[in-house]
Amino acid sequence: MRNFEVHFDCLPDKRLYENAVRSSNHFGTTRGPEKRAKKKAYRIFWDLGITPIIDKFELRVVFVFPDKRVKDLTGLLSGIKPWVDGMVEAEFVKKDDWEHLVKLTVEPEYKKGESDTIFFIKEVE
Repeated sequence: MRNFEVHFDCLPDKRLYENAVRSSNHFGTTRGPEKRAKKKAYRIFWDLGITPIIDKFELRVVFVFPDKRVKDLTGLLSGIKPWVDGMVEAEFVKKDDWEHLVKLTVEPEYKKGESDTIFFIKEVE
């Protein structure tokens, strides 16, 4: 089984968080950031160029925060959707539905002055 570690070198765009989407004109506010995020993920995962495509997988997402302020983890989780969609579009993984993405975990981490989102992808049978 294969394992991958992918760094996005930033936290998800705040305009993609669930609360931001609800409190604004969804399409006017999120279309640009969502498209850019998906394109960024597509390039990252396409460049990994794995074959065959991953069928079933576990995804562990680590959000690295630069400070100790309170963060909304579920908001951040909604903000990674374009990155997961880009992973599917790049044919890195087959799909991101419940039959293929069999486990999803989210962890916060503090590193002074650093922002990152890390995907740990583990192929499973």
